[in-house]
Amino acid sequence: MTDRFFTKMAIALALLLLGAMAAQPYVERLVFATGAPQPVVPRGDLALFEKSTIELFGQVAPSVVQVVSLTNQGQQLGSAQGVSSGTGFVWDPVGHIVTNNHVVEQAQTIGVRFSSGPMMEAVLVGRTPNYDLAVLRLKRGPPPASHIAVGKSSDLRRLLSATLLGSTNRSPPASSVTETTLAYQQRTRNP
Repeated sequence: MTDRFFTKMAIALALLLLGAMAAQPYVERLVFATGAPQPVVPRGDLALFEKSTIELFGQVAPSVVQVVSLTNQGQQLGSAQGVSSGTGFVWDPVGHIVTNNHVVEQAQTIGVRFSSGPMMEAVLVGRTPNYDLAVLRLKRGPPPASHIAVGKSSDLRRLLSATLLGSTNRSPPASSVTETTLAYQQRTRNP
């Protein structure tokens, strides 16, 4: 009789523990819930660096492009095989585009997609693999976006903050923004 009693007690205890585990989320919600939802506090004024980032983005984002290159002849822009993609920017009103060399180094066909949507074909004008830079020129006409303002590299100093604008792999591409700090000058890419 003692074995049956202990068996029944063990089963009852196991059922009690399972019931407590199943009820735990409901009990916690009742015990720890607040009576009213957390109020949403309006955002304060933007900081000066936030305002300048927003202003810079508005000025430069239309000049940021997506560069797509095909490495196999016979493919059309937009197919997936043999495709490299990266970001670039409009350098001048003639239609020169600056991008990374590694995006176009094996390219046989190059396309430039603007944030406003159009895709234009481009040709490689020059490259410098040690700095991972390449210059393209649009094949037909001026770019449908303004060029960036150019500063002097001698004005740069280590530990200055920098805003990097990029292009996503969407159609039309969307711009992305990254804030960083300049840590190096005269940086080269190892071949």
